[in-house]
Amino acid sequence: MPENPTKIETNKVAESDTASPDKAEIAVNRSQSNSATVSHFRRYQTLHVLHFGRVAAKAGHWKLMDRLKSSNFYTGGSLVFSLILTVVLCLFGLYGTSVILLVSAISQLSSRFVRLYRPPGYLESNEASKDAFMLTATHSNAMTWYLFMGDRGAVDTLLNKTMICVRGDQQEQWCSSWLRLAHAIQLLSMTFVAAQKGWDGVGLLVLVAIEWIRRWNMRKENLANSWLRKEGVHIKVRSYEFTGRGTLLGAVQALSNSRTTTWMDGIMVPHARRDVLLRRIEKLRSGEPHEIESSWSENDMQYISRSAALSIEAAEMIDRELKAEDGVHPDV
Repeated sequence: MPENPTKIETNKVAESDTASPDKAEIAVNRSQSNSATVSHFRRYQTLHVLHFGRVAAKAGHWKLMDRLKSSNFYTGGSLVFSLILTVVLCLFGLYGTSVILLVSAISQLSSRFVRLYRPPGYLESNEASKDAFMLTATHSNAMTWYLFMGDRGAVDTLLNKTMICVRGDQQEQWCSSWLRLAHAIQLLSMTFVAAQKGWDGVGLLVLVAIEWIRRWNMRKENLANSWLRKEGVHIKVRSYEFTGRGTLLGAVQALSNSRTTTWMDGIMVPHARRDVLLRRIEKLRSGEPHEIESSWSENDMQYISRSAALSIEAAEMIDRELKAEDGVHPDV
C-alpha cells in the first residue's frame, strides 16, 4: 500500500496533486470526541480492478527464442547432448544421475509428439456487447475481490472458456503412460542416489541446480507476460480498499451503468434497505434528485446517504484513473 493513498471521506475527495497512487483507500473517518476516540470493527474489502484492452502484438527476442526452442534442430541437439552427458556420467560411476538425465531427455522428446491447439472462439466475443464487466472472488464472503473490465473476448477466455486443448489420440496416450512410468523411474533413481552417499548425490544436486537455472525464465510472471505480448492483450491494474462491502458493491453497480442488481444477491442478501440504496445510487449517478422515505430510522437514513455518496465517489475515481492512464483527461 502506498504511503499517501487517495482517501474518499464522508463529504469530500482528497486527491494527490502530483501523481495518482497505485492503491486507493476508500474510508470513512472515525468520529472523535474531546475525551476519547470511538472506533468500530470493520471488515475492510479490497477491490482489484483489471481493465483489459487489445493492442498490436509486440515482436521481440522472446519470439525468436520460442521459434528456436520449438524447432527440430533444438530438439535433436538437446537429445544428443543429453545422451553424450549420460555416457560421460556413467564412465565416472554416477549411475543414478545418468539414469535421471536419460529419462528426462526421453520425456522431453516424447512431449514433442503431444499436439495442442486453440479451441474455436479463442479470444473472441460471443456477445453483441464488446465490453465485459465481471466481479469475482474465491467465495461470497471474501475480503478480496477482482473486477474484470474491458475487452469481452479476453475476459471471457480467461474466466469462462477453454484456453488450450489436447487432441487425445493414441500418441498422446502413449506419452501420458510414459510420463507416469518416468516419474516412478526417477523416484527409484533418487532413492538409489540417496543410498549411495557419494559423488552421485553431488552430481544430482548439480543437475537439479542447472535445471532450476534453465527454468528460471519460465516462472509464472514471465509466462504471463509472454502470453500478453504474444496475444496483444494489455491490462491496466488498480487496487482500492473499502471500509465495507455495501460501499464496494455500490461502487461496482455505479461503475457498470446497469440497472440489473440480481448479480449481487449471493453476496448481499436482498433487503428493502439495499433496494433503496441502489435506487439512490442510480438517481445520483444520473443527476436526478432522490429523497429517502421518512419511514426509515435515522441510522438507516445516514447509512443509505453515506454509502450512496461514497459509492458514487469511488466509481468516479476508478473511471477517472482508468481514463487518465489512457491519456484521456475527463472533465472533473
